[in-house]
Amino acid sequence: MPLQVFASSAMVSSHLIYNSMHNIDQREIEHLELLTRLTQMFSVRTALQDNSTVMHFPGLTWVVEDFILEMEDGE
Repeated sequence: MPLQVFASSAMVSSHLIYNSMHNIDQREIEHLELLTRLTQMFSVRTALQDNSTVMHFPGLTWVVEDFILEMEDGE
């Protein structure tokens, strides 16, 4: 279900906001890449079925909430 919501949003939006509640790590980047690739495949499949053009992925803003960076003295 979340994939269908993400794919549908990406196809009808001019800009996406991806919200995460923790630091950006490799796992999070891979998850977003997977969602993006699946959305592109969904878009191609839909375009082939409807004889329409393939929609391009919209702009993306990645929002990180509650990110705290602890700095040492002198940094």
